[in-house]
Amino acid sequence: MARKTKNPPSETDVLLTNYIDQTLANTGKIGWSSEEVSGMVQEVMKRFLERCLESEMDFHLKNGEIVPREKAEPEAQEAINKRNGTSSKTVLTDNSKVRIDVPRDRLSTFDPISVPKYERHLKGLDDKIISMYARGMSNREISAHMKEIYGVSVSAEFISRVTDDVLEDARTWRSRPLQDFYPVVFFDALRVKVKSGNTITPKALYLALAVKADGSREVLGMWLSDNEGAAYWTSVFNEIRARGCSDILIAVTDGLKGMTKAIETVYPKTMHQTCIVHLLRNSTAFVSYKDLKQVMKELKGIYGADNAEEAKNRLEDFAESDLGKRYSVIKQMWLSQWDQVVPLFNFPPEVRKLIYTTNSIEALNRSIRKVIKTRTMFPTDDSVYKLVYLAIKNATKDWSKSVFRWRQAMLQFVVMFGDHQPKLEDSFYELLYGKSLNSLSLKELQKKYTVPFIIWANYDIDAKSDVENVSANYLSSLMLQQTNLKMSRYNEFLLNMRNEVPALNANGYVDKDGKNHELSENNEYTKLITQYQYLQYNSLMDKKHVSTDLFSEKDGK
Repeated sequence: MARKTKNPPSETDVLLTNYIDQTLANTGKIGWSSEEVSGMVQEVMKRFLERCLESEMDFHLKNGEIVPREKAEPEAQEAINKRNGTSSKTVLTDNSKVRIDVPRDRLSTFDPISVPKYERHLKGLDDKIISMYARGMSNREISAHMKEIYGVSVSAEFISRVTDDVLEDARTWRSRPLQDFYPVVFFDALRVKVKSGNTITPKALYLALAVKADGSREVLGMWLSDNEGAAYWTSVFNEIRARGCSDILIAVTDGLKGMTKAIETVYPKTMHQTCIVHLLRNSTAFVSYKDLKQVMKELKGIYGADNAEEAKNRLEDFAESDLGKRYSVIKQMWLSQWDQVVPLFNFPPEVRKLIYTTNSIEALNRSIRKVIKTRTMFPTDDSVYKLVYLAIKNATKDWSKSVFRWRQAMLQFVVMFGDHQPKLEDSFYELLYGKSLNSLSLKELQKKYTVPFIIWANYDIDAKSDVENVSANYLSSLMLQQTNLKMSRYNEFLLNMRNEVPALNANGYVDKDGKNHELSENNEYTKLITQYQYLQYNSLMDKKHVSTDLFSEKDGK
């Protein structure tokens, strides 16, 4: 068996190895203490940074600018730049602070890259600070931690400046383009306290978590408000629409004030579903512990009913029972939100389990609460956005899998069609057509392969009955188009092709004017059909060279 050979070391590896070997040989020591190693690392960092700066200065002086005479010394035609000593500067690194000598030039035009002017910390330190801040540590806690663990002193003001750099990223994230369609979007709110002048104002932080067509999750945005109502939520939905989201199938909320009216205004076709779990919590808030189990059993029978009518009857039955009379407020609470409860019954159990609870967004909220609970109040709205944005990034970085049972939930679209008419004896068709099969025209032959089809969904979609002629190869694209789901470039190609060639099979095709053609014909459609055949072969047969970006969903960018 042949042994695997190692890759040859890079030039950098060789230089570093030689340097370390030479350094150790010169010391004559067998072992080093941790303090000595730390000091050596600091010295190496100092030498490395200073050498980088010296190299930059050499390049600057060699290729630097020449100062015009009016700005130069009187006796000189022009002033040539040159070195002008050094200045000392302390730089904070990931694990320590290093005192370095920064070269200066006579004309003060040197602007180093290795250690930029006015910067006293390297980038890695910023990442450490932001990471600790994202986990809920206060500025003073971070300062104490950096001092204790790394021996680096950083002020709370410095930490604030570092974390403020996140604000621009947060603003970009909050205004980024969205997909044009989301099957389910959960809306929920958290409470925070924000300082306003000399007072502390309680505010609501609203979050929108979407489940995309592929089952993955995406936080659409966050909004901070001290007001709630139809006008506010209308502005939120208008913002979501302006960012590209033209349609939402189901909006799941926790009885947020003004939500229904706002949805009807901006997304009139969207179903508004109350979060059943929140409704259960509110219903049982004042139920005694000894009755809680039985009440929950009765309520489960309501939202677990087969249909809305059965659910309504079970609610009435509960209200008439001794338990229901004891807690009569439960019936009123459910009836007040009944219009937002009943959409649940339009869907099979797989979909219901997904939408009757806001478990997905509750998990996100728990992650956010962990980092905001250490804040008794926030100094500004921006400080809320900054911290929550970082918390969302941490909470969502491992969101790669689809939500639980999403595949079962999405299998609620059905495309039904026949392959061809029943296989019968040739004599039947000769009797039907009144002539032999060999004498049939292409149009007559195609009738043998003409069958009805239907695209069905378990919720309301726009009905279409104007599709007079279509072949099976277009049906997937028609379904994606009808249901506003993402499609690949190949699907888009098929829809464009259908405008020219509405139907085709192994026998031939029909053009846009309704005329039948043999596949062997050479005409204006030949090039298009040839392209289609190439793509078919690439997708089905040529697995080594298949164009995955053509046959997969677009990324929405």
